[in-house]
Amino acid sequence: MNFMTLKLLLLLTFSMGFSLSPISSQENEKVKKLKLPEIVSKSIPWKHDPKEIFSEAVLKKANSKSETKKYVLIDFEAEWCGFCKKLDRETYTDENVIRYFAEHLVALKVDVDKYPQLKLHFKVEGLPTMVLVRFPETDNKKKLSLTDLKEVGRFVGYRDAPEYLKEVRKLTTSDLALREIEKVAQDNPDDPDAQRALARALVADSQLTKAQKVLEKASQNSKFTEAKILEVKMDLALVLTQRKLWPEASELFKTISESEKSPRELRSKAQLSLAICRVSLKELLLAEEALKPLLANVKQTVEEALKKRGAAPPPPKEKKVSPEDMRVLEIVQLEALFLRGYLRAVKGQAKAALDDLRLAEQADPLGKWGSQAGFIVRRLER
Repeated sequence: MNFMTLKLLLLLTFSMGFSLSPISSQENEKVKKLKLPEIVSKSIPWKHDPKEIFSEAVLKKANSKSETKKYVLIDFEAEWCGFCKKLDRETYTDENVIRYFAEHLVALKVDVDKYPQLKLHFKVEGLPTMVLVRFPETDNKKKLSLTDLKEVGRFVGYRDAPEYLKEVRKLTTSDLALREIEKVAQDNPDDPDAQRALARALVADSQLTKAQKVLEKASQNSKFTEAKILEVKMDLALVLTQRKLWPEASELFKTISESEKSPRELRSKAQLSLAICRVSLKELLLAEEALKPLLANVKQTVEEALKKRGAAPPPPKEKKVSPEDMRVLEIVQLEALFLRGYLRAVKGQAKAALDDLRLAEQADPLGKWGSQAGFIVRRLER
């Protein structure tokens, strides 16, 4: 038996990462569709001096109620950059791109050789680099400099007109959605769901530290029910894992898994997540210990379900059997079986590890976990 092969296959199959849901489609639908006017110019009115961004005309737009007029698109370029010239020739002459800039963006070109300090500040490494920034919410914008503007996002390299617009619209739309969610959360500080939605949106925007602060504050809100506090702590623990703060995350997962107020589903997820944290901390014995509540009597559960299924009449031919119909364990238990199989493989217990995989295949014969388990078992039995 090739123990290394078994361990590698299990590692490849079992996902040991964590994620929070990104901004939902419903939240994105709240963002108004951007309406484009008739072309007002045959070219993009680029500014070439960063100080021009704070002219009276630009600041008047930035201070308007229109959220889409608060963005500045900075194109970092150089005289010697071939793809920068290609953008100028092909993308920036497209009428749809010109129209979009005219309505929604202030356009600034920055020559990195003339403004090396801006290249350093914005950490520009390749050219062309497009950085989208936004004016902050302040009435005293005249005292700002370009480095005071908040970066929304960026993309690097040449894009044709359709791809360019797609990139810019994605950045502005995501930012508008995030700002709307932020406003809802600010207006409803005692609504746990609003705070969790904001944290999830921040995670989707890669603002993990800010998401952590939002959830830490929410977890201390005495107006939330204990059940909601536990949900907030679960989200907080998941953010901590993304920041690889394993000890802090482990403590939170342990608290949730041991709380009598935790719903069964939340407790199960916390137990599995705790085990994964233990693996990341190389505490393999503690990881296996954390899985015990999840996998207690799991073999008996599968055997009884299979026995019952064998006694039942087969479904009519016209009825399509779904993976969910055939699955006899919860997803979290199937993931736990894979993790325990990995831990057993690490300890050199190949037979026990294969037993876990065979059990997962029986419990989820048509689903993702069962098919992956079957693939590994067949591969190792050759």
